[in-house]
Amino acid sequence: TYNEKASAILLANQVSGRRFLPQLLRFEPGGKTAQEQYRPGTERWLFGLEGEVEVKIGEETHRVGKGNALYFQGSLAHHFRNPGKSVAKAVLVTSPVVL
Repeated sequence: TYNEKASAILLANQVSGRRFLPQLLRFEPGGKTAQEQYRPGTERWLFGLEGEVEVKIGEETHRVGKGNALYFQGSLAHHFRNPGKSVAKAVLVTSPVVL
């Protein structure tokens, strides 16, 4: 779930039955997602395109800026947010597909 300042765009058609889900995340300043937690074996990879995305995984906080990446287990409680004053964009790949 995203607040009104955050959105996700699918980067592929017909993702049902596929092995991974690629998305473009876009966050206005203050944009954020609700906490997410998926079944064991779910993996997520985030690549920063613009601005900075903060990822809180359990008690750890990571910042992913342009050209940086973060790989983590989607089974850990996590959420994304834009702590900056400009738009942040990132590519998020989730495996297996979670809709």
